[in-house]
Amino acid sequence: MNQVQRKDSNTSNYTTQQGSISWILDTGATDHVTYTKEHFIAFHKIKPICIKLPNSSTVTAHFAGTVQFSENFIIFNVLYIPEFTFNLISVQTLIKDLNCVLTFSSKMCQIQSSPTLKTIGHAEFVNGLYYLHSFSVSNKNSVCSSITLNCNNNNADLWHFRLGHPGNKVIKQICTNFPYVQSVNNSICDICHFAKLHKLPFPKSTTTSAAIFDLIHVDKWGPMSIMYVHGHKYFLSIVDDLSKHMWAYMMHSKGETRSLLRNFIIFAKNQYGKNIKIIRSDNGPEFCYTDLYNQYGIDHQRSCVETPQQNAIVERKHQHVLNVARSLMFQSNLPKVYWTYAVSHAIHLINRLPTPTLKNKSPYEIFHGDPPTLLHLKVFGCLCYASTLENNRTKFDPRARKGVFIGYKTGVKGYIVLDIQTREIFISRNVIFYEHVFPYVNSENKTENPIKEGERNFDNIFCDYIHNDCSTLLLKLFLI
Repeated sequence: MNQVQRKDSNTSNYTTQQGSISWILDTGATDHVTYTKEHFIAFHKIKPICIKLPNSSTVTAHFAGTVQFSENFIIFNVLYIPEFTFNLISVQTLIKDLNCVLTFSSKMCQIQSSPTLKTIGHAEFVNGLYYLHSFSVSNKNSVCSSITLNCNNNNADLWHFRLGHPGNKVIKQICTNFPYVQSVNNSICDICHFAKLHKLPFPKSTTTSAAIFDLIHVDKWGPMSIMYVHGHKYFLSIVDDLSKHMWAYMMHSKGETRSLLRNFIIFAKNQYGKNIKIIRSDNGPEFCYTDLYNQYGIDHQRSCVETPQQNAIVERKHQHVLNVARSLMFQSNLPKVYWTYAVSHAIHLINRLPTPTLKNKSPYEIFHGDPPTLLHLKVFGCLCYASTLENNRTKFDPRARKGVFIGYKTGVKGYIVLDIQTREIFISRNVIFYEHVFPYVNSENKTENPIKEGERNFDNIFCDYIHNDCSTLLLKLFLI
């Protein structure tokens, strides 16, 4: 190694005279070393290897690769050390890997294959060092030579076509691993655009509203293939941008959207003293009410066609609500005709659950300014017994009705109950709950309801309001 360093200037001169970078045979080196990746036909990352030089300095190798001089002369595990100014071939490693014989003389070193004694290379003795004779140009049978010539005769676009139109990041990595592959230039490739163009990523929104009702997000969900017991097939979702508080209104058809939006605008003004400034929706025609928005001075923002990401807040709310509603339906095993009760109950819960988006506060707390109470919550679909009405019973009639808890009604301090026997849906505050029992789930997890879905006729649904001290609302469902 000392001899190599003393002859460093001579090495550069010899390299220039030969017209190519030369390699030095070193009997003291334990590994092959190169200072440029251009020699590699392939290389890989290795566990760092520290190498101490004769001048007491230390260098580290992070890559090793394969160098091919000819069809029969290939060296492996060549360390890449850019701090070197020369290339070394370890004689002991070369003999071991290639099973060859090296014959040294005063003028040259002949390298022969051990079994056949066929000459696979030779080195010339110059200034006290043995330089491997460069045959990268003269040897026409060399595989490395053919690769070099092919690279020179083909531009970067050709490699782009050969590799199946990879992206720029992939081709750059390939160029790093395979130096003979040229980098792709900045030319435009129509094929890549035709075959792989996709929607551009959406930046995460960092803007928030200053106050509640400054911006609301609206969207419609549906239609549901299974009709609800009251004939609803859609629901209108409204989400406040600041608090993420959500409201849902059941609809029989899309045509109800206008009246519901107008009622909500008036609701925000009367109940909270807030004027809605912006309504953001998708591009659906059911939200295009220019005269309504102009009447209340509201700016209507719409997303682009087939771009739900621009209305992502309410879209994500839909996903969250449906996930919770499905859980409630699976838990209770209620028939699917009661899906809107599960959706309404899911929204009631989500508005009261803390979320990382609001720094672990709930939408209810942000919207109302006070944390919600959870003491009134009961398990959806559980068994309950509701008190019967006094004016509808005699002394020996049952004083309770067996039912299933299916939610709450806004503005009423009571519980919505489904009567198991009559299928009536009513509201009562006098209810006893058994939250670990689910009437619609038996030991085999099957519905006990004898009436099959699809055999119901909802033409005869009506509301019977009975005014009494309990303010109980009966919704009678006749099953045919």
